[in-house]
Amino acid sequence: MIGIGVLIGFAMISHGVLSSSALLIAGFMAGFFTSSFSMAVNDIVDLPTDLINKRSRPLVTGALSVTAAKRAAMAFLALAILSSSIGGLLSLL
Repeated sequence: MIGIGVLIGFAMISHGVLSSSALLIAGFMAGFFTSSFSMAVNDIVDLPTDLINKRSRPLVTGALSVTAAKRAAMAFLALAILSSSIGGLLSLL
């Protein structure tokens, strides 16, 4: 959803002229990876609650280990920062 928001925002500020496809793709990817990072962290933090309420979740069932989830979250964060850096220094602030 965040990636789509980036596309809409980019279209709004460029008055419908999408001149920089690389910047547009980088913005979408930054939003996508930021959202993925936050969902992975949320799943890790919510594990105690999910043990009670949502017993079919991958971390609860053991289909995904907490270590693997942490590694995925860190990879998503690194990719979000890398994607943001393509937009320049101001996009990282």
